[in-house]
Amino acid sequence: MLPVVHFFIGPQSKDALSMPNSRLPTQQSEWVRWLYKTDAAEAKLWFDVGRTRVFQEHVNATLAFNASECPTREPTRCRWLFPSVARLAREANLTSIQFTSHTMDRFRPRPRYEIVDLQRPWRQWHDGQELRPPYYASEDGASCAVLRLNVTSRRAECHAH
Repeated sequence: MLPVVHFFIGPQSKDALSMPNSRLPTQQSEWVRWLYKTDAAEAKLWFDVGRTRVFQEHVNATLAFNASECPTREPTRCRWLFPSVARLAREANLTSIQFTSHTMDRFRPRPRYEIVDLQRPWRQWHDGQELRPPYYASEDGASCAVLRLNVTSRRAECHAH
């Protein structure tokens, strides 16, 4: 289990506005959930990566799963996680992909440890939702009984009770 944060993007705080989801408004089957590894002391949500692959940047995953998406092989040209990469990772029975030094985010240019949750079926999280195992848990390892959206921090918080 890794301590993570999940930020809800945009004015309506919807995952649908995050990349690559915003490019695929009608293809929810290829949507993913974006998480960032955080300090255990700050974590309000924990994620079990399950069967995973680890890469430095998105371009490395693209080259591993579908190099035709990035013929130039340049990180700046292939900074997004392409939908075909998410689909092919799922077809390889992965439940997550990890990026150890992702630097291509427009709003957070410093290196981040990013995790992509590939669980299926994708669904929009909502306040008060129960998150079932095996993927998400609270700090003590208990299943998330209730998900709360902190409107101030725009983070998802797991509560066991």
